[in-house]
Amino acid sequence: MHKIVGGREAALGQFPWMVRLGYQNNPFKSELKFLCGGSLISRYYVLTAAHCVDKWYTFILAVARLGEHLVYRDPDCEGKVCAPRVQDIPFSRFQKYEMYNYDGNSEGDITLLQLRTPARLNDFVKPICLPRGDIMENQQNYLGAGSDVIVAGWGATDSSNRQQARKLQFTNIPVVDLDECRAVYTREVDESQICAGGTDGRDSCSGDSGGPIVQLISLNGTLQYFVLGVVSYGKSLCGSTVAVYTNVAFFMEWILDNIYK
Repeated sequence: MHKIVGGREAALGQFPWMVRLGYQNNPFKSELKFLCGGSLISRYYVLTAAHCVDKWYTFILAVARLGEHLVYRDPDCEGKVCAPRVQDIPFSRFQKYEMYNYDGNSEGDITLLQLRTPARLNDFVKPICLPRGDIMENQQNYLGAGSDVIVAGWGATDSSNRQQARKLQFTNIPVVDLDECRAVYTREVDESQICAGGTDGRDSCSGDSGGPIVQLISLNGTLQYFVLGVVSYGKSLCGSTVAVYTNVAFFMEWILDNIYK
């Protein structure tokens, strides 16, 4: 699991596609425990990591929380601007990438979660764009070594205490060559993954798994955010070296084949 280390606080509504995944160890009585993140990609679907579905042996994935900003206040307000209350929506089904095996390698660490009811879209709850067109055909232009991406989440902000952030955090990290990850990790790293970070202690960390790495891209003269990666894994000492992310573009055919609404 990952956190945002070396980041800064997001503005209200800056990343309206961000999702928190809530778990329970007793689905009828226990408080929600938020262990992973995700991205809203349509009114019915959340994109996250496969290990966020099957890693938490004592917890059951219960809801997607949409429209969160400050974890201790609902509704969220900044100045005179207030967002609607958060939406906690249960899941009707999930679809893990078929080849993923948490106990083996981490390739294909990606899952689609279908919401039981559609998200109510507003200025603070909006889907993010999936890769298409030129992004798919010329990935090196967007994810080549040195490219800048943004990672966001409510994960821990310090490796020493693992305390999760009380306000959405984000940071910019550089994409690096996959060989840098291969030099750090014993697991196989291939073209279905992205290697990023390792600069100035900026990183994702505990609680950020499944969340997105995004980039602001101009297509057809319009600037839009696109989700390019999913937080997969890194070192327990967050910010100490590069981390590994699932490459969303590599799985676009699978994503489109498994979206039914």
